[in-house]
Amino acid sequence: MGTIMTAGERLSKARQVYIYGSGGISSLGAIELQNRLFRFSIPAIAHIDGQMQQMTAAVADPDTVTIGISLSGSAPAAVAATEIARRYGARTISIAPGKSPLAQASEINVVFEPREYDNVKKPASVRYGLMAIVDLIAMATIEYLDDASIERMRRVRLTLSELKGRNRYWPLGD
Repeated sequence: MGTIMTAGERLSKARQVYIYGSGGISSLGAIELQNRLFRFSIPAIAHIDGQMQQMTAAVADPDTVTIGISLSGSAPAAVAATEIARRYGARTISIAPGKSPLAQASEINVVFEPREYDNVKKPASVRYGLMAIVDLIAMATIEYLDDASIERMRRVRLTLSELKGRNRYWPLGD
């Protein structure tokens, strides 16, 4: 949890967050993390195209945080983008296997060692593991934000409940 809390603290101070996901599940994780962070008014953009990952990394600066997500930890574009962003002073986080190229390119790595069964008929269970990590990072991030961030989340829920019959217990963002 210490690594996740450190990642949350970095994200809470970011002026801009670029999230890089390559592959089906990693791309889904990147988009979901963007979905979580915008509610806190943290400018976050998920990029699943390798060239966009590298171009945004090239405009990163010390107020930028990048998060590379790769279940193998070796997605070439995410690794390259992380290295580029770090070269320009960005804070770099990854969600990847511990000794992978992406983990080594990052300052902070949230270790995720996915294991999957070889039965291709079953849904990929690692997807749920990645979503749990995304949720933990979002929860850690809001711990470092002020009351205005909580108010923004309340406004999201209020807006959605008005659309869905004023159920104040409706899931936030569903």
